[in-house]
Amino acid sequence: MKTALKKVFLGILLIVGSNSFAQFGQTTIDIDPSVSYQTIDGIGGGIVYYLDWLTTHKNKEVLYDTLFNGLGLTGLRVGNWAQEEDADLTYDAEIIHEAQKRLGNDFFLTMSSWSAPASLKQNNALTGSLGGSVKPTLKREYGRYIYDQFGAWWKRALQQYQAVDVYPNTISIQNEVDCDADYESTIFDPDESGGIASYSNALSSVYNNIKNLDSVPGILGPEVLGIGWNKVQNYVNTVDMRQLAGINFHYYHSGSENHKDDGYRYNYPDEFLGSMTSLSKDYLNKKPMYMTENSSLRGRDDNDPLYMAIFMSYAFSVNHVASYLHWNLIWGDEGDGCINLEFSENGYTTDDGYVIQGDYHALRHYSKFIRRGWKNISAQSNNNNIIVSAFKSPNDDEFTVVIVNRNVYNQNVKLPFSPEGTTATIIRSIPSQELWSSTIGTYNELNNIDLPGNSISTIVYKPKARTFIYDCNKSDVWSTQENWSPVGVPQSIDTTIIRSGEVKTGMLTQNAPLTIEENGTLNITADCTIDHLNIYGGTLMSSNANPLYLLTAKEINIKSNCTIIAGPIDSS
Repeated sequence: MKTALKKVFLGILLIVGSNSFAQFGQTTIDIDPSVSYQTIDGIGGGIVYYLDWLTTHKNKEVLYDTLFNGLGLTGLRVGNWAQEEDADLTYDAEIIHEAQKRLGNDFFLTMSSWSAPASLKQNNALTGSLGGSVKPTLKREYGRYIYDQFGAWWKRALQQYQAVDVYPNTISIQNEVDCDADYESTIFDPDESGGIASYSNALSSVYNNIKNLDSVPGILGPEVLGIGWNKVQNYVNTVDMRQLAGINFHYYHSGSENHKDDGYRYNYPDEFLGSMTSLSKDYLNKKPMYMTENSSLRGRDDNDPLYMAIFMSYAFSVNHVASYLHWNLIWGDEGDGCINLEFSENGYTTDDGYVIQGDYHALRHYSKFIRRGWKNISAQSNNNNIIVSAFKSPNDDEFTVVIVNRNVYNQNVKLPFSPEGTTATIIRSIPSQELWSSTIGTYNELNNIDLPGNSISTIVYKPKARTFIYDCNKSDVWSTQENWSPVGVPQSIDTTIIRSGEVKTGMLTQNAPLTIEENGTLNITADCTIDHLNIYGGTLMSSNANPLYLLTAKEINIKSNCTIIAGPIDSS
């Protein structure tokens, strides 16, 4: 989706759900880890437009850290912009490589095409026709749509990306196949009966053209504009399901006519529940489902982070998606996006040249605390203004619960969930108070929780403090679980020992002691804070020349010979 934002001023303060008044009496949330649903593949968002604004930004290193480390992304969506054989893909490659540098293998990359090359389309343009008479679908030659040329183009485009070391895990052959827009678009129908090329035939052509590549991505589809009116099912029913690795779609319509065209559908996530339930019934345990784009697409409202958090909760607990990707991790000029950028060529009007917005924190309440491979588990509230979703780690030793109080009233909630051997930390955002991602406290027991009105609360259950040892004689990122003993990722409260091998990490915060032994290396890739750092003969390094990263420590103990490197390494 690409759209110009319109200024809309809302005359309401409340989040309107199925009941806009407080439900007095005891509210109870029941969580049952023994009942699990889909496996989570990734949570994150898209960087599709404004690529040059990010890659040429004066603070791009900080922005990369904030986007990737700060959000803890496990899913990233990009565009396929290789419409021409000489397309410059350096911006795309830089952003993806910066994500990989910070996240390692703990995220998936998905790529959608916004348009086929103009030479393959009836309207001879990358853009759509916005309802014009010459549709932006594939051309016909000798009475047949040129599916083979479309599939061959996708193969060439993937080879162009592979040449710059970009290998998407999944692709979608067309963003919003059913949307004839005024920006880049190509449309396909479920079949050819309406004078439009068939999605199923185009899918088969791409599948057959790319299947012999050295690295073959899975294909997600049909990536329709919304889930209303059985749009997903109408397309999926025509395809060979063996050609799809998963089913993807957007949340821009629900099937409700109430707010379809007035710009307010984002304010009413409950209207999507019927269509979400139908999708879950049709495809859960058959194909993983991916929600690959959603946002308000209108002038910003103060309560957008709350709407977003509710959409995400419903997506996981009702639709049972494996992945949720917000539309715009970055945007420019119009005040939208998780991070809104200024462009260097226009001149920076703020000190930082960017603004972190409420959507960033709504996304972070999920993306930072739920990892790939986790399971969505049963979570129920007896108050329809208290929206809850819950997740557990593969080892059943970590849990994350996200609760949205969409009422203006404060609410005390009974939470009879206290996994043995864990401590619970509450992270909270209250948009009306501009309180964002604030750690409220850590508790050994948490039987009741007070939820402020119009708030988002994430409760993170972690095993009590442990000692982790890195002893694997290789270089890898901090978040690679199998490199640590015991298997897992050390948290801020855990004592860590780097015995051998190189650990790369950025934006690390460690409250417990971290020790680098003789054969160990800690490579700082972004600013870090370590309360108690012990360098016992090992190596501490930051190989980045500009800017130099900052390591802050309350206490540093150095014993025996050690090596400290700041700046570029001269390999000569």
